[in-house]
Amino acid sequence: MSVASPSFPSNYLNNYRNFNAEMKKIVLEQHADKAGADYLYQSLVVNLILDGNQITGAEIFADGTITQVKCRYFIDATADGNCARLAGIPFNYGRENDQLTHSYNFDFAAVGSDRVIGFTWFDAGLTDQLNPAQLAQSICRDLQFYFADKFEPEGHIAYFAPLLGLREGPLLIGRETVRAQDIMNDRYTPEPVFYEYSNFDSHNTDWVFEDDALQEIFLGSGLWSHRFYVPLPRGVMLPKDYENILVIGRAMAIDHALACAVRMKQAMQYSGQCAAIMIDLALKKKCAIMDLPYEMLQKELIRGKIPLE
Repeated sequence: MSVASPSFPSNYLNNYRNFNAEMKKIVLEQHADKAGADYLYQSLVVNLILDGNQITGAEIFADGTITQVKCRYFIDATADGNCARLAGIPFNYGRENDQLTHSYNFDFAAVGSDRVIGFTWFDAGLTDQLNPAQLAQSICRDLQFYFADKFEPEGHIAYFAPLLGLREGPLLIGRETVRAQDIMNDRYTPEPVFYEYSNFDSHNTDWVFEDDALQEIFLGSGLWSHRFYVPLPRGVMLPKDYENILVIGRAMAIDHALACAVRMKQAMQYSGQCAAIMIDLALKKKCAIMDLPYEMLQKELIRGKIPLE
């Protein structure tokens, strides 16, 4: 008996502009191959090598040994600033009064009534993800509420995602910081390198412990579903006192109130693309990233199809 092969789209995007992460890895790797990139799979960065406020290389654990690689620029794409924190670069964490982050969630697949597996998530509350014991206790406590006492062929959980849905981690202390209160008061950067747009997607319920900006948005105005357009400057990716390391993804220099918005997939992708463009220009022009003329940078960002309005 022959089985017809499933038909996949020619790219990794679906009709809802979401993407298949595994297919996207393959597509990006193919492009990196064409550009002559080298890979170190199954490797860990265990230390960054510094010369004053310059990152000159990294120590990598691979194949059972530690080796050194040199670099002129370093991009920390770990989502939590893990590499930058190894170098002693300072970060903020959580809200001011108790250092708790926004709630996290479990993504999981469940079997529906039509016997088709669908993907969804449930909110799992607040925890300190940097505290292994507390995080493990939170996961064990929260999971027990989502398993039925009796197995049913329909509606049961098929499997959980390998990663937690963390809405917030450590936040960089950067050259520039974007705060929710600035957005509420129409104070924007005149030199955006990309835009994030989202609602303030926090699922917390203890709003009385949040800062004034979030209380205004949720309690005073009821604006949970309102979409905000947030322009981000280049300085949110650059640590305050370091020259050649960029921190991208949700660990950029934003405040706790804004973290639940500036964490969406599209913004995270733009931050990585923007970092690469800025490094390329800085190397070509032999200047610091903050010294790049904005008109030049703007032109390259537009050429890279990064929205600047």
